[in-house]
Amino acid sequence: MRDPRLWLVLVVIVAAGGLISWQLRGSDQSAPVTQDELEDAVFVCRESGAVFVGKVRPTPATHPSTGKPTLMPGLYDTRKQAWVAAPPFELQQKQRTVGQGGQPLERTGPIPPDAPRI
Repeated sequence: MRDPRLWLVLVVIVAAGGLISWQLRGSDQSAPVTQDELEDAVFVCRESGAVFVGKVRPTPATHPSTGKPTLMPGLYDTRKQAWVAAPPFELQQKQRTVGQGGQPLERTGPIPPDAPRI
């Protein structure tokens, strides 16, 4: 092991392994998102059509009164000027989400001021 080229190759291999390991572990040292940083979203019950406002969360979310997972993200129907429950994500991927009259449903719209918070 007197050949300096061999030592150089070993150092390069160890350094490359360290860099690869560092990348695989993830170099992002950012802090996780807190509840206060999440945006408000509109949720609509699939069964009753009731509208709720709350922080973004996985869906279907739990209805506060029934305890059932029936709350879906709301989509705004500009023609009816009302919030409707979004179809399941898989269905959204297969077809374009449209409301009455063929108008596309919007992901944004006016937040209902009288909607209960969840």
